[in-house]
Amino acid sequence: MMHSELVTIEATFLARQESRTESILECQAGQQIFEALVPGGSAAALKLAAGDRLRLTGICELTTTHALPRIGWGDGFRLHLPGPAGLAVIARAPWWSAERLLIALGLMSAIAIVGLAGTWALRRQVGRQMEVISEQLRTEAVGKERDRIARDLHDTLEQQLSGVALQLDGLDDVVKSDPAAAAHALLLARRMLRHTRLEARRSVMNLRSEILEQHGLFAALR
Repeated sequence: MMHSELVTIEATFLARQESRTESILECQAGQQIFEALVPGGSAAALKLAAGDRLRLTGICELTTTHALPRIGWGDGFRLHLPGPAGLAVIARAPWWSAERLLIALGLMSAIAIVGLAGTWALRRQVGRQMEVISEQLRTEAVGKERDRIARDLHDTLEQQLSGVALQLDGLDDVVKSDPAAAAHALLLARRMLRHTRLEARRSVMNLRSEILEQHGLFAALR
């Protein structure tokens, strides 16, 4: 590009500064970063976003950082646009900018953390409910087994005690007329009572052993 030459260049918009007399657009073409000057601040009305692709038409001004510049030579340039007519947006910046990507990643991380926390809380609640249900089932099982043992013990004792009662009821009739038969009936009654006592003790010991296994020594001793 030559100094004071009218040029058209495509560049990427980076940033904008406003002054009283002009809008300064910072742009990049390839590796070169330059300024495009729009007079009167008229570029302020343009809705430009970083990353927009622009077509710029204006007068080229060569710039240099050397102390003794030579005519027609420079290591940089700026464009003087005639106005908004020298600026056209040819492509908008991609929606997925680095800033928006970071925001999206942050939101996804927050959602993941909330989801994990909710899952952990739900698992704890389910665990507590399962413990309550298991305890209820154990209590019901113990109650049913206790009722069964009580019924068996009641039926056994009732049957054997009824037999003893029959033997004792018959003694009144035979104790005088047949002492030997009365003695035999009394012996049978004693044996039945002894057997009944052993059965009752065995049932109680079985019940205590079951309570000891399921609820411990303290519950078994109560």
